[in-house]
Amino acid sequence: MKKYFIILLIISSTIIWAHPKFYNLEEYSLNYSVKADSTHGFDVISYDISVTIDDENEFVNGSVAAVVEAEENLNQITYELEELNVSSVQVNGSEAVFSHNNGELQIQLGSIAPGEQFTTLVNYSGNPQTSDDVYNIGMIFNQNFVFTLSDPSGCRWWWPA
Repeated sequence: MKKYFIILLIISSTIIWAHPKFYNLEEYSLNYSVKADSTHGFDVISYDISVTIDDENEFVNGSVAAVVEAEENLNQITYELEELNVSSVQVNGSEAVFSHNNGELQIQLGSIAPGEQFTTLVNYSGNPQTSDDVYNIGMIFNQNFVFTLSDPSGCRWWWPA
């Protein structure tokens, strides 16, 4: 009888302790939205990105020139840029009116016809943050290196796109 009791005790304790820890998957889900490419009315032909990184102070100073083709009539273009400061914006080499609120950089273009190409130049700086999702996308500073996790939508944490 004692032998059966010990075997039953071993089996029941194995069953009790064998269950994996419960993780609340909602806590780790990706709860941010990304605009579909088809909703903005333009196609970026190329980016020319220039970023100076001060890894000691976790600070970036950069500029991004984008060659863009309008797919519809445009009077403004919106890029995404989180937590960084925009110092100036140019459209086709001339200073442009812009606003930067809640991660959206809106640039006034004037009037751009479908099929017309134009260039934007955004100068920015600041301390890049990382996103709040499970992957912490953005620019990561470590003791001996700096790296980014950007695909598909993390670039907005360290350069305007």
